[in-house]
Amino acid sequence: MNNGARDTNTIHIDTTLIPNHVRDQLAAATMDMVLGILRKPGGRELLDAKKAEIARRNANVAR
Repeated sequence: MNNGARDTNTIHIDTTLIPNHVRDQLAAATMDMVLGILRKPGGRELLDAKKAEIARRNANVAR
């Protein structure tokens, strides 16, 4: 039970407050970053390892 206390490990962002042009720039920058990683040798493996790490962390939190 939370009893109104805030979880200091969680950040909540109200994306409805982000202007469309800022959202679009952020999405484009994110895509450029991911594509840049994928173009590098071992990039796919790096992203796959990061995804697996996040999945493990989320599974541990869910317990």
